[in-house]
Formats: sequence, C-alpha cells, structure tokens
Amino acid sequence: MTSNDYQAFASFMRVVSKVTVLPNGKSVDEMIDAMFLMLAEYSFEVVKEAVMRHCKANKFFPMLADVVCQIEHTPDERALMAWGLVLKARREYRIRVSIRFPHPAIHFALEQMGGWEHVYNTLTDENEDFKCKTFSEYYKLGEKYATWDNVCDYFFSEAERYALNAGRVLPRKVYDVSTDALVPENQLSPIEPLQAWATVRMRMLIPQWRRDKFFEDPAITYAVEKMGGFSELCATLNEGTELKKLKEFRAYYMKYGTPELPA
Repeated sequence: MTSNDYQAFASFMRVVSKVTVLPNGKSVDEMIDAMFLMLAEYSFEVVKEAVMRHCKANKFFPMLADVVCQIEHTPDERALMAWGLVLKARREYRIRVSIRFPHPAIHFALEQMGGWEHVYNTLTDENEDFKCKTFSEYYKLGEKYATWDNVCDYFFSEAERYALNAGRVLPRKVYDVSTDALVPENQLSPIEPLQAWATVRMRMLIPQWRRDKFFEDPAITYAVEKMGGFSELCATLNEGTELKKLKEFRAYYMKYGTPELPA
C-alpha cells in the first residue's frame, strides 16, 4: 500500500470495527496507523480481501497476524499452524483450565473430533499423524463454514464441566491459547444460557423432578421442548452428545421471545 491508499484503508477498517469486537482498551484509530505501516508491502486490494475473509468467520477485529496469515498461507499451511496450537494447548493447558482458540475453524474441527477433552484424552504420539490429518480436513471445511455463532466459543475445563453437570456455574476464566491472555468477559457468549443449562442438569439429578417438564424460566421450558422434551433430553444426553446438546439448547434459549418464521 502507498500513502494514497491510507484514507481508503482507514475508512475500510473503521467500517470493520463497527461489525467486530475490538480488544479491551483499544480504539480502532490507534491500531490503523500501525497496521497500515506493517502491511505496506501488500496492495490495498489484497489486504481488504484478507480482512474480509477473516471477518466472515470471526467476530473479533483482525489483528496484524490474522491478516498476514490470510494473505501468505495456503489452507493446508493454516491448518498445520492451527494444529500447532492444538499441540500447544495439549502441552501447556491440558484440561485444567478453560481455553479458546483464535479461529472458529479450530473449534469446528475439534468438535467434529469429539470435543477438546476427547481429543486431549485420546491423542498419543502413535496416533498424532492420523489425528493431525483428520483435524486438517475438518479445519479446512471449518474455514468455509464455521463462525463464532455456530461453534462453542470456548472449551470447558474439567472442573467447569463437572460443576455444570452438577448444576453449578463456576466463574468463567478462559485463556486464549494463541496469546496466553485471559479472554475478556465481553468477548464470550452471554452466561445466562449456561446458568439455564445448569438448572436443567440439576433437575436431571433428582428423579422426582424429572416428571415435571416445566421450569420457572419459560425460556428454559421453550428450549427443552424444542429439543424434544425433558424426557427425550434425559434419555439422549451423554458424554458424547453433551457439547452438541448444549449448543442446541443455547441457540433455542437465546431465541425465546423472538418471532418465529412460518414453516
């Protein structure tokens, strides 16, 4: 980019900032100058296309590394770098803390492989090449279709998952695997659906409560009924389906009260 591109770049990035989440304590104007300088070797058209690819899957404002990765690397290379983050999480975080990866395609791939905890528990030195290949194929598919609206926004720690299954919600403390920083609460999905899900799980623990299909919160009743009813949910919820069921519940819970489209 040249100095003639600055105004177009600045205007474009300000538009991007209106539809993405900015880092805490940052303003778009203070990032524009630095990004323009660091991306000067690329044309404005190339940068714009890379930013748009990022934004189609990401609700967070693109950082410099995000844009460069979109420009310089092939899907296979991006998948391999993403797998590197999975190995980092396995080595440094394990399942002791809740974590989030920087791109929804990584979450999509791990979900297709059974979830982060399952991948962590089953990944060995002997099967690493096979797991990497499987992950790469799902990751490339996820780059096309995954967004933060259709994947989980973070993976539970073992303690958080156990607490949730017992009807309790722990204070959220989620680490970004790529930066090792805590993810700000305002960049996570609302906590209300988790609290509602904990209510559902608590009722499952008490046999006499299972007969009552209605909850005090009508949004919970709505979500459960949309999922086939409480009896069906009790019968089909297990370790293998839990992540999918929670995502489905969250979507219905958040949808409660909005007009339904005609069939």
